[in-house]
Amino acid sequence: MEFTPESILLSLFTSLVTGVGSYFAVYVKGKAELRAATEGLKRYIANQAELTRAVETEKLKISTEGAIGTEARKCLYSLVAAVQSLLHSMCWLGWDTLQRSTTRAALMELYDAEAHKLQPEILAQQALLMRLDPPLYLRSRECIAELFRLDVGFGEAIVLSETDQHAAVESLTRLYYQALSLKEDVDTAFRGPEDGQT
Repeated sequence: MEFTPESILLSLFTSLVTGVGSYFAVYVKGKAELRAATEGLKRYIANQAELTRAVETEKLKISTEGAIGTEARKCLYSLVAAVQSLLHSMCWLGWDTLQRSTTRAALMELYDAEAHKLQPEILAQQALLMRLDPPLYLRSRECIAELFRLDVGFGEAIVLSETDQHAAVESLTRLYYQALSLKEDVDTAFRGPEDGQT
């Protein structure tokens, strides 16, 4: 084969075209791979962001439920403690009256002070319980209403003791037994249904 200027130019031109074609093929392939990798990375980041949002939403839900549960337990403890304290004061006043067959002014004053302190606490906790645990609120509502009705009876008996000791003793004795009965209803209401009963 003889080298002529035309053949050399043709070889150089062919090599140049082949080289430029190879360069563009590699360039275009690289760009396509880079575009595909970029799209894949964008999808991966979007998926990770969605997963992070889902995890954070679930963590917030669990945290909120935990906080509500904690508040419900605190509310329930405060409510039960206040209700049982008021019932105890009623039972103590009634029992003392029954045992002595008379009323004692000092004990009636203590009861009056205790009732005035506990009733607002009971009402406040009951309102909170209505928001935190509606089924328990509904279960306990009637026995708390009965507790307040009993308190009215105790108040009337205390006022009656100023003018008629005998009638006051009879009234406080009757109220004592009602308070004992109510204690069982309160325990049942806050304990809840057993063995699938409602």
